[in-house]
Amino acid sequence: MCDDLTKQEILFFTVMQDHPDGISEDDIFDGMSELAVEIGWPSYLNAVPRPLSERLVEARDRGMIGKYRPLRWRPSPGVASYVRHLVTRYLKNPDQADKILRRLKGELHFAD
Repeated sequence: MCDDLTKQEILFFTVMQDHPDGISEDDIFDGMSELAVEIGWPSYLNAVPRPLSERLVEARDRGMIGKYRPLRWRPSPGVASYVRHLVTRYLKNPDQADKILRRLKGELHFAD
């Protein structure tokens, strides 16, 4: 079962991985919303379990993202591997899993 916190984790790190050169905080939020609708989690938009600022600090503290300019963030190596782990473990809907995994396909070198 994929709860709202796990969905947010998948959305957040997938959007981060889509922008290896960095992304603004506003664009992270917009990207998460667009991806939620694309993969069929529109209800997620009404039930965000964590503020984005908290998610950013926690991910930075875990070493999964880094701030490289004011209000710009970029993913660390290994983020795609982490998202693959979450998708494989928690997403039971193969269509949703495939949509996320296709976005990570070009980032297989991070999983090594």
